[in-house]
Amino acid sequence: MTHNQVVPGSSPGGPTKTSTFVEVFYFYAMAYCYILYSQSKDKYYVGATQVAVEERLDKHNQKFYGGQSFTSITSDWELFLTIQVKDFNHALRIEKHIKRMKSKTFIQNLKKYPELLEKTVAKTHT
Repeated sequence: MTHNQVVPGSSPGGPTKTSTFVEVFYFYAMAYCYILYSQSKDKYYVGATQVAVEERLDKHNQKFYGGQSFTSITSDWELFLTIQVKDFNHALRIEKHIKRMKSKTFIQNLKKYPELLEKTVAKTHT
């Protein structure tokens, strides 16, 4: 699930400069809080990024971030949840909020109950 997903509208006269600018702005301004899950370790990892989440997932599974990083404990990480927001600082606030909860159940409920995810995103927005 992504949050604040940009859905292009229709325009009988075709796209305008303004709509093109807005779409380009959103393309470059997006950031993500993401949650990975390892089945072999039954662990979650919460992170934030400005690059494609799939790219980050590949790097975690390849131990790109070094042998001392939390994700280096295994290479079977899979994407559990992606939260798309407009700026990186917001993604970081969501990440910190989820980590402060220190709860596997909270993480699972973010996916299970969309209203909890929406409330978390709203709570961390300034």
